[in-house]
Amino acid sequence: MKAASPLRRALHGSIVGAFYAKTMQAFNNLCKKKAMVMSDILKVVEVLAESKTSWEDAAATAVAKAEETIHGIKSIYIKDFEAKVENGKISSYRINAKITFLID
Repeated sequence: MKAASPLRRALHGSIVGAFYAKTMQAFNNLCKKKAMVMSDILKVVEVLAESKTSWEDAAATAVAKAEETIHGIKSIYIKDFEAKVENGKISSYRINAKITFLID
């Protein structure tokens, strides 16, 4: 396994770490507001989303688009982060995410 570059470790530690912390905090707050009953059945779908501005915006886009056809979304888990680079600059931010929702 190849060692991560210092830039990759810094990006992962600051950007991804901060985004993951925000996501987990939001999920924990949601769980505190409405305790799910064990008889509730949840389903998970995997989605890909992209944004020109940030990974956070890509996640918001994923949820907004999924909300058009899926109701009762409970959480989003960001599985992978990726950025497209053009001319030495990040041109778009991509995520691979799992969206969890309550089955009616």
